[in-house]
Amino acid sequence: MTSFAPDVLTTVTGTAVLHGSIRDPSLIVRLPPGARHASNPALPLLDWLRALPDARFDADQAAWVVRGTGPNAQARFTEAGIRIDGLDVGEFSGVTTIDALYSPMTLLSDDERTVLVRHRFAGYEQALEMVGPAATWDKTRRLLKVPVVDVLAAGVPRPGVLWDSAAVDRAYALHAQTPLVPGLEAAAARLAAAVDRSGVEDEVRLVADGVGHYPDWWGMPPMAHQVPGALAVAAGHTLLADEPGIGKTVSALLAATVSGCRRLFVTCPPVVATHWAREVAKTGFALRDRHHGVNRSPCGALGAARSAAAASACRTGESANKMPTFSLGDAQTGPEPLRGVQGCTMTETLQTSRCKPELPELIGDCESLT
Repeated sequence: MTSFAPDVLTTVTGTAVLHGSIRDPSLIVRLPPGARHASNPALPLLDWLRALPDARFDADQAAWVVRGTGPNAQARFTEAGIRIDGLDVGEFSGVTTIDALYSPMTLLSDDERTVLVRHRFAGYEQALEMVGPAATWDKTRRLLKVPVVDVLAAGVPRPGVLWDSAAVDRAYALHAQTPLVPGLEAAAARLAAAVDRSGVEDEVRLVADGVGHYPDWWGMPPMAHQVPGALAVAAGHTLLADEPGIGKTVSALLAATVSGCRRLFVTCPPVVATHWAREVAKTGFALRDRHHGVNRSPCGALGAARSAAAASACRTGESANKMPTFSLGDAQTGPEPLRGVQGCTMTETLQTSRCKPELPELIGDCESLT
C-alpha cells in the first residue's frame, strides 16, 4: 500500500472539477474504466465513489456529480488518487481545500420563521443530524428548512453549522419569549412533570388561584392525573402528551375552561371528530344539538361556509384532503378570552374521497364559562 501525505497526489486515478458556488458546491468526477483506489488497489474506485454520502451519475455530463463527500474529503480524495481542479479560482477564490466547503451554510428566510440550510459537502444525512429532526427537505430548491427556534440546542447554536447571525439573533429572541403566566413558572413546571395530584397540592392551589378553577357546571369530575396537566397547560405549557386513552381531550377542554376561553377552535383527523364532539357534550363545555351555523350537507362535509373548491370536490367525488375543523361557538357570558384561537368560524372540508352521509354530531353555542 502506498503511503503519502494527504495533500500530495502521487497517483492520478481520476479527476474532479469543483463546480457550483460557495453555498452549493459540487464535484464533477470522471473516472477511467476499471480505475482502482490508489491506496487500496483491491478496491474499485467506482465502488468507493458510490459509497460517498451524495454521489449520482449524470448521463448528460457522462460524469458523477458529488454533493456530499463526508468529513476530511481532501485527504480521502487524494488517497484515492483523484485530482481536484478548480480550487482557488473564480467563485472559489481563496478556497484551497474542499474541506472548507464542508459545513452547512444557512440563511434566515424573509418571514423570519425558518432558516434555509445548504448542506454543502457534509451531505444531506449529516446536515440533518446537525440541524435537528424538525428540518424538512425542499426538493425543488435542494435545501433544508429548519424552524428558527431549532437553531439553538441547550441554549446555544447547534455546532458544526455556519449559522446566519440574523438567524441566531432571531432564535435567541424567540427563546426569550414565554407563554408562561408570570409568577407561576416554577409551579407550572412541577405540575407539568407530575403524574397525579399527590405531592403537588400546593402547586395545584397556587396555579388554580392564578388562572382559574373549573366551574360548577363542569360535567366530568377530572381524574387525579388530569388536574395538574390541565393547570400546567392553562399556565402556559404548550404540549399535552399523555399516553393514548387516558383523557387528553378532557384535559385540553379543562385547560381551556379554567383559562376563561370563550371560543375554541379544534383541528383533528376525521376519525376522532366524533370523539371530540362527545367529550365536549359530556363536560358541559357546549350544549349538544344546538348547531351554530352548521350545514349538514348530504356529501359528508363539516361546516357552514362552503368554498368553491370544496363544493367542486364534493360534486366530483374528489377529496379535499383536509382535516375537519369546527368551532364550538361563543360563550353566552364570561370574561374575555385569555388564550386560544379567537374569531374562529365554521369551515367545510371533505372527510373522504367518496361522499358519505354519516356525520359526527357537531356542538354549537358554548355554555357560560364563568
